[in-house]
Amino acid sequence: MKNRAFALLLAGFAFCSNLWAQKDYSYSLDLSQVVEDRVQVTLTPPAVATDQIEFQMPKIVPGTYSISDFGRFITGFEATDESGTPLPVDYIDQNRWLIRNAKSMKKISYWVEDTWDSKATPRIFEPAGTNIEVNNNFVVNPFGFFGYLEGMKEMPFKLTVKKPSGF
Repeated sequence: MKNRAFALLLAGFAFCSNLWAQKDYSYSLDLSQVVEDRVQVTLTPPAVATDQIEFQMPKIVPGTYSISDFGRFITGFEATDESGTPLPVDYIDQNRWLIRNAKSMKKISYWVEDTWDSKATPRIFEPAGTNIEVNNNFVVNPFGFFGYLEGMKEMPFKLTVKKPSGF
């Protein structure tokens, strides 16, 4: 009887913890803190049930018929746990990072450099690109700023933007 009650208690706890697990991408951009033509992107990701997972940036923008490889404009990629301790991350290629200990991941952050004035080749078709120009404009095309976790492409998405005063 005790074992059955204990098993039910554990099952109930597991069910309730799934109810509280984050089930969306919660992104934030701080446009008031531009550093060398770059903006930091912060993501509170959906809960991950595996020990490792890939974070991916888009390679192609539908309708442009060209390979963009937006990950090449990403620097300072980091995943951290609840206490802010960095998790092991392996750079796979210019659009993918493998995050280890992913079950404990609570935040991903990285810097995005704009594409319009980049010297990188091949060039990004301007309407599909991004721009970060302090006190003038920000072009935040989603594929240049926001990535996704492998197998979790169709998740809800929230975005918070902090803008410079007077903008």
